[in-house]
Amino acid sequence: MVDGEVRYSVALAEREIEDILKLDSDGRDDERAFEVAARMSEVLSGGDRSEAA
Repeated sequence: MVDGEVRYSVALAEREIEDILKLDSDGRDDERAFEVAARMSEVLSGGDRSEAA
């Protein structure tokens, strides 16, 4: 904190998808818990008209 303000330092770097996938050492198993929430969000937002009809 500087003078009562929170400061952030951000760096941007160009990456390939392979670079990002290397950071996920345990694979996609930990994402399964979010599949239901993602599907409900899609249905409720109208992204899937077949379920909403």
